[in-house]
Amino acid sequence: MRRYFGVLAVGALFLLACLPAAAGPINSFSGVTLKGVANTTVSGSFSFNSTTNQFSNISISFSGNSMFGGVQAIDNKSIQGTYIQGKGWLFSWLTKVGGNLICYAVLFNPTTNQFATTGWIVKGNNGGSFGYLTVPEGGAILSYLFLSGAAVFAGIVMSGKQRRQRA
Repeated sequence: MRRYFGVLAVGALFLLACLPAAAGPINSFSGVTLKGVANTTVSGSFSFNSTTNQFSNISISFSGNSMFGGVQAIDNKSIQGTYIQGKGWLFSWLTKVGGNLICYAVLFNPTTNQFATTGWIVKGNNGGSFGYLTVPEGGAILSYLFLSGAAVFAGIVMSGKQRRQRA
């Protein structure tokens, strides 16, 4: 009985270790270099509603010590996405902030929670562009639970075999 309690405790530790490692939907990026403009990075985010296929809470900000440093654009309204077969949902957004013209486009795949984004900022004759592509992270919670459950089950089986061999 005491051995089973130890195996159960190890299984609980596996569960606790695996749950925080699961990746959720990725809908933001930061620290992306603004090409064509020195010392400037771009950060952005959005939300996607899979029921209405709309993007909302769109934000993009530029930081660094250039003429675009400190520029930020936020739109909390919903924007309807356009479905591209086999790729996902596309939305594009064009806005003007303090004389800066900003374009921001995202191609989002809700099946994999991955997205690719591109855009640019222009003021007068100066401008820069950016691009970002997410990479898969982690996996689903169930896959972690399956692996930890398999490890616990293997421990129980090995423990049982060792007990039978001693007898």
